[in-house]
Amino acid sequence: LISNLFCLSGLTSGDQVTQSPLEISINEGMGAALSCSYDVTAYNMFWYVQYPDKTPEMLLYNYGVKEQRGFTAKQEKSDFTFNLYKDQAELTDTGVYYCAVS
Repeated sequence: LISNLFCLSGLTSGDQVTQSPLEISINEGMGAALSCSYDVTAYNMFWYVQYPDKTPEMLLYNYGVKEQRGFTAKQEKSDFTFNLYKDQAELTDTGVYYCAVS
């Protein structure tokens, strides 16, 4: 049995944003979650993804698209987080995921 891996890597967008975990590898079909916390009043929250050999693209936005390609994002203003979730990872989800505020 061959296990396909789904990898998420997070990079911070300056000192105001913290992502965790910075990297995960999971089997295809498993769930994944990335946390993004911020220490400023953030009006706009974004999740971007950069797939291998591609340019970064916006995935989700707190005042717009909150679900796409099986990903969902949830903002908790009370604890200053904007988290990214995927119930069933696919091999094609492999990439670098960035959280950003503006």
